[in-house]
Amino acid sequence: MLIMSNSLKIKELKVFLSSLSAYKGLTIYHSKLTDMLIAVEIMEKEGPDVDDAIQYSIAITLGVNAIISFDKHFDNLKIPRLEPAQLNLN
Repeated sequence: MLIMSNSLKIKELKVFLSSLSAYKGLTIYHSKLTDMLIAVEIMEKEGPDVDDAIQYSIAITLGVNAIISFDKHFDNLKIPRLEPAQLNLN
C-alpha cells in the first residue's frame, strides 16, 4: 500500500508510480480483507491511525523483521522500525 503526503503534486506522484516497474526485486503486495481486520484490531489495542495500522498488519502478514520508515508512530509497536540510513545494504 502506498501512502504519500497530500502535499505531493499529482505530476510527481504519476512519475513516481510509473517508475516502480523499473525496480528489480520490488514486490507489490495487494492488501486483503484479513489485513484490514487485523488493522482494526491493532488500532483498538495499540492506537495507531488507520494508515499505520494497515501497513503494520501487512508487515505482520508478511513476517517482516523490521519496518523501514521515517514514521516514528511505529516505534511503540513490536516490529522494530529502522530508518533507511540504518540498513546495511553491503
